[in-house]
Amino acid sequence: MSSLLTAHPTTFTAVQYHVGDSYTTAFGNSRATFYNVTATPTAWFDGVISRVGGTLNMNYNNEYGQRIAVPTDVTIELSGSPVSGSTYNIGARVCIEAGGTAKNMRIYIVQVLDHWPASPSYHRNGFKQAATTQDVNLAAGQCQLVQRQFTFDAGSWADPNNLRIIAWAQQPATSGPAQVYNAAFMKWPFMADCNGNGIPDACDISCTDPNSNCSSYPGCGQSQDCNSNGIPDECEVGGTTDCNSNGIHDLCDIYSGTSLDCNGNHVPDSCDLASGTSHDCNSNGIPDECDIASGHSLDCDHNAVPDECDPDCNSNGIPDACDITSGYSHDCNSNGIPDECDLATGTSHD
Repeated sequence: MSSLLTAHPTTFTAVQYHVGDSYTTAFGNSRATFYNVTATPTAWFDGVISRVGGTLNMNYNNEYGQRIAVPTDVTIELSGSPVSGSTYNIGARVCIEAGGTAKNMRIYIVQVLDHWPASPSYHRNGFKQAATTQDVNLAAGQCQLVQRQFTFDAGSWADPNNLRIIAWAQQPATSGPAQVYNAAFMKWPFMADCNGNGIPDACDISCTDPNSNCSSYPGCGQSQDCNSNGIPDECEVGGTTDCNSNGIHDLCDIYSGTSLDCNGNHVPDSCDLASGTSHDCNSNGIPDECDIASGHSLDCDHNAVPDECDPDCNSNGIPDACDITSGYSHDCNSNGIPDECDLATGTSHD
């Protein structure tokens, strides 16, 4: 089995279940029951050819050769997007090609860890966990997205290069033989799908991404990526809004430079000012916080208001509060007004 995985990395995958040892799982036992396994090792190819028992250095080339020659009209494409920490949403987009045959299929999605457990040495794609199955009934040219959430255990999360997601579409049955119409696997790092539509982000953006088989995804190439960061615009802040009604989404507006975003909040400055999120006390069209941050305006009293907009009763170009704190002016009655201004207005007397 290991030699097949090495020799045919794009056309062959496997799930290895343990029975009767410390790595036994309920799902693994259920698969053994499904196939009426009476001895180990037992291998099933596409759910219809079995081989019981094994010898040192044995291979399964004959079984592989028989099944790889059988055409299929079923396609499965996998994607994964992070939820939090080691939890990911996994999507399996299952389709029947145009001109294919309508069929009912049971979709399995499992997580394995390659080269696990450490012993025995033929440890390939050791089963870790399975999602609940889902039956789909598709006609030719139809697709359906099956989504499940996986939280990877500490051992898998610490060894991402060996982490795999495997999905297959199988004839619904209570026991084998039951034909597997096709299977797919996904290695780390997963193909992201930020909008959860079953199309990897790279394929949402382009049908010809060189790193992916994007042309096989119906609906590919329908998203924009105006800042060329590999993320569809609809998944980013401002990617679908147009706050200043200039016909350009805010994300693209900012990235292209047709609108400024001096405070980096992903909202054009003009919209910050219009909504009152930012202020422009000196009417120069720049949010006050940006005037201050850039050094265009000073803020000697650190009240987030440019000095030219703060009270300056003695017209010396310095806010009253700073006159007082610097000792340039006095404020004997602690009313926040320099004494010379109190005297000049008659508020205080000498």
